[in-house]
Amino acid sequence: MSGREDKVYLSHHIVRPVMLAAFALLAGCATQVPPTVNVALAAYEAELGFAAGDAVAIAWLADAALQAPGLLAGPANLAAGAGDVELAVFAMASPTAAEDREPRGTVIFVHGYMARAESSLPAIRALAEGGWLVLAPDLPGHGRSGGDPLDIDSFDDYGRALSRVVGAASAAGLPRPLALVGHSLGGAVILSYLEEGGCRADAALLLAPLLRIRAHAPASIGAAVAGLFSDELPGGARRGWFRAYRAWASRPHARLLVQALSAPDAPRLGFLLMGRDEALSNAASARLGRSLAGLAAWGGLSTLSGLGHWELDKADADPQLWAALLDSLGELTER
Repeated sequence: MSGREDKVYLSHHIVRPVMLAAFALLAGCATQVPPTVNVALAAYEAELGFAAGDAVAIAWLADAALQAPGLLAGPANLAAGAGDVELAVFAMASPTAAEDREPRGTVIFVHGYMARAESSLPAIRALAEGGWLVLAPDLPGHGRSGGDPLDIDSFDDYGRALSRVVGAASAAGLPRPLALVGHSLGGAVILSYLEEGGCRADAALLLAPLLRIRAHAPASIGAAVAGLFSDELPGGARRGWFRAYRAWASRPHARLLVQALSAPDAPRLGFLLMGRDEALSNAASARLGRSLAGLAAWGGLSTLSGLGHWELDKADADPQLWAALLDSLGELTER
């Protein structure tokens, strides 16, 4: 074969299958469920006669969810700022809100890679039925938020997006405690936010957080070779996203978290892992947990045996997952 034929063969028969397998494991097969209540912020802004700020938008969204308990409301769009993108946020309130019972607190739920808020509707509904008011943003480049699809310079860009939602929720005076819950990439987003310090949440629960994918080495080699032919990697991600992931996987998370969580008002942090995680390395999460074991803010690590990475997105998920989710969240938010 000629040199060009060699490259084509390598790309299609070796690199592409490796990359597709790696990104398929991370993306999973989450279904995208349309929102049950589609209420547009534009109509609310028209009533006000001016563009609502982020805190007003979040307060409006929470009120819309409370008026339709048990249904997903949204989106409310947080305006793009300097260097930021517009963020779409959804919300769901407990069915008990119809009985004028106050939520037990507010959860900001962060979805995973190649997903969107609606993809995690089973988890959002479980949290709402557990008594929580739930906000669920679409990350930049995902769902209805702005940004280039599956492209980012750094995971810290995701962390800054989460910081905007937390700030708006705090300014809107939503019920406390305020807890962060993230699945897969969403767990990494929360870690990025925590590592910056100054977290305004009371607790954080990471479900199968992305620290390192199981196919890290072959995926890294595949991405390097695929990048010789195209900026777009098999599976739809861009080279920039994978560079951001590799930088994330090599970051000194233990040192950064020990420093951030040593503050007197630091949020409590816990991990909930899936025992049969096909996509991510549980060993990486366990190592990080051991590094945090001496901190008062460390809430511990639990593993649910027999469950896979995407159990969270299943409408018929194992009931032990929802019980563990609500129990862990309750323990973390009890000061």
